[in-house]
Amino acid sequence: MTKDLPFLNNQWLWPIILIGLFIWLVFIWKDKSKYNSTKFFINIFVSLIAIIALVLIALKPLKYSSGKPLKAAILSNGYNQDQLDSLKLVYNDLVIFNYTTNNPLFINTETPESIFLLGDGIASFDLWQLDSIKVTYLKGHEPNGVINLNYDTKNRVGNKAIFKGRYLNASQGHKLMLESPNGRVIDSLVLLSEKIQEFELSANLKIQGNFLYHLIEKDKFNTIIAKNPLPITILKENQLSVLIINNFPTFETKYLKNYLSKQGHQVLIRSQLTKDRYKYEYFNMKNRSTVSFNQKNLNAFDLMIIDATSLNKLSKASRNSIKKSVIENGLGVYIQPDNSFLNSNNRLVSFNFQRNKSTTTTLKEWPRINITTYPFKFKPEFALQPIQSSSLKTISAYKRLGFGRVGTSLVKNSYHLVLNGHQEVYQQLWSKTLESMCKKETPIADWDTSSLLAFKNEPFDFVLRSQINQPNVTSDKGAKIPVKQNVDIMSSWKGITYPKNSGWHTLKVQQDSSSILNYYVTDSSKWKSLRAYKSIKANERYFDNHKVIKKNIEGPNTPINPIWFYCVFMLCVGYLWLEPKL
Repeated sequence: MTKDLPFLNNQWLWPIILIGLFIWLVFIWKDKSKYNSTKFFINIFVSLIAIIALVLIALKPLKYSSGKPLKAAILSNGYNQDQLDSLKLVYNDLVIFNYTTNNPLFINTETPESIFLLGDGIASFDLWQLDSIKVTYLKGHEPNGVINLNYDTKNRVGNKAIFKGRYLNASQGHKLMLESPNGRVIDSLVLLSEKIQEFELSANLKIQGNFLYHLIEKDKFNTIIAKNPLPITILKENQLSVLIINNFPTFETKYLKNYLSKQGHQVLIRSQLTKDRYKYEYFNMKNRSTVSFNQKNLNAFDLMIIDATSLNKLSKASRNSIKKSVIENGLGVYIQPDNSFLNSNNRLVSFNFQRNKSTTTTLKEWPRINITTYPFKFKPEFALQPIQSSSLKTISAYKRLGFGRVGTSLVKNSYHLVLNGHQEVYQQLWSKTLESMCKKETPIADWDTSSLLAFKNEPFDFVLRSQINQPNVTSDKGAKIPVKQNVDIMSSWKGITYPKNSGWHTLKVQQDSSSILNYYVTDSSKWKSLRAYKSIKANERYFDNHKVIKKNIEGPNTPINPIWFYCVFMLCVGYLWLEPKL
């Protein structure tokens, strides 16, 4: 059948041959007057060669691969030379390719039938080039250095930035240092000789803006081994208006109001003294005679902190007003629990708990300090959003309710942290709770990225959430960045840009000048061990589940370069044009 012939355009074989034959017959008929001369036979032979060349240009004949399937090895950063030498001993005709980011793997060469991929592997955005090839991945040497890093790339003035990570194959006496934007070392630690070591460094955030911290690694002789950037955007303090409702004055509220007032938040506290008698306290705000639980009054607050007993004592109308404020106006409600609350279902939002023997736990994000908790734990639910977690359980969480959030905690008497000298831990505990629970502004456009760090000439992905029908995204150079709309979430737009210069860059939406994404671009010499480790893991996952996509062309591999057919055609046509003139 024609599909087995060595042409790329097999489906056009007979039409092209018939057209070529027709042209040749027309040429013979045109030259019939020279039938009895030798030139006639020479001319029809030359014309036949020219038409055959033209037919081959249209059909595109293919080169056959060699008798043996082509096997190749692709070398990426960190490959093991011993592995390569072993492959060369087994496969004498092994073809070697060197991988370069963002470049084609096979240029002007036959595509291999199977490949051995050595080293750290191929960048995730280049893996598509191997979809149609059988690949055996042989990872290289393990990287020595930081292999995992986690920190909030956006934070607020007054908070503490915490940089956490893991270091692989640490050497005894090596040091990690956190350098501030002004070049001063603000935190450090000495590494131990361990396979994997976790580390944590922190910095107090005092000024609003885009800043560049650095993580520096030094050996025992104080020589710098690596200096890697840590971009962070520090936002201004979020001044909140907080309403605290207590069934009776408590130490928990005493220390909480001290913290909130020092942070500049407006605080109103209502504590019940006796039946129908209340004590009111005001901080950073004007006095009010009473507190009414209606939507108009509640709209003036960003967050309500109420103990479970007070919530249960509220009238049905008051509870409905609170719930309506949460749903329609985005009010955050944080419920301070007690044992009856954890055992009942009389709540604004249904939280499901189950008993747990543990009454102490250790927070993941700060020094290993035990905090007291109620002997319960949250049951896992799809709608449950954790705020604080420990190694054992989620200790505070919220659920969305309309535009607002309702949350609670298992922490018992958090003020004990202050009494025990752990003031910073107490502040961070409540800071994250307030940030998660308070009323949120609804921006016209909001950006989402996995990191503020990008690399030169490599794709930087972002997601824009906006109600604008067709947002126009531009770079700081004025270039328009195309965005693709999510078919399921109409307000979500995905885009990719390829930054070419180091330093801080911005993306903005033309329809909203206030919607700006700041990100930092560095070169591939930074974060080598982190990038290598991520690449190894990504390649292992990809090739473990790799299914070869069959090629459309079987047997022959690539079309023969048509330049040779063009040359033959031009020589023949040239002869036929010159022959009458000679």
